[in-house]
Amino acid sequence: MIRLLLYRLYQLLLLLCPFAMGYLLISNSLPLLSDEIWPYLTESQHLSYHSLWKPLIYYEIIGQSFFLIFSAWLGIVHFRNPILFWKITASFHLSYFLFFISDYFLTQAIPALEAAVDVAQITFLVQSALLLGLGYFAKRYAQTN
Repeated sequence: MIRLLLYRLYQLLLLLCPFAMGYLLISNSLPLLSDEIWPYLTESQHLSYHSLWKPLIYYEIIGQSFFLIFSAWLGIVHFRNPILFWKITASFHLSYFLFFISDYFLTQAIPALEAAVDVAQITFLVQSALLLGLGYFAKRYAQTN
């Protein structure tokens, strides 16, 4: 019963994943490209300038866009080819987890962000790790039934 509940929870999270990733991209990363924020971060005459801002912002936007497309494709594959789905699900979760860890350490290289302890980032890191485990248990349930 609990295994079935975890499996259904995993399916629900899988369907919501593209929407959550799209929301993160629109609310967190794309506003950094606006005319009000971009010059303050990327032009050397401003106090908040750091040479890593520009590549870090591009890295986040390209990475989040990739995972948005990947998660939408993963939802389609789940219903069309369940065998292929389980083979690529682990790579999706692991690559997203590694992307998030690399993004976290890159942001820590910027002194203005190094001092700020962001509880949301740490919470998201723990949630990503839990999704890795939930995906493993969902796969085990799908294989036994």
